[in-house]
Amino acid sequence: MVGAMLPSLDDEQRTRIMKKVLSAILDLPEHRRLKVVRSIVKTLGRMNPVDRDKVMSTQVYVLSSLPAEKRLLMIKAMDKTIMG
Repeated sequence: MVGAMLPSLDDEQRTRIMKKVLSAILDLPEHRRLKVVRSIVKTLGRMNPVDRDKVMSTQVYVLSSLPAEKRLLMIKAMDKTIMG
């Protein structure tokens, strides 16, 4: 869904949806959060570079606006997913 929908939206819509998605992910227990983040990373890896850049730029922007403790939870989940 991320790969098909988010890149086609304008910046404001993409940001609004990303805020909701990240908020929902952060509310999950850690093991489920890791599964979702792993799925997102795989999806991003299959996207074309232009669309991936749009989604990743939005994700970084939204992450930077989160409180530090929430941002750290998401960064830890991404690290565990990428680093194993």
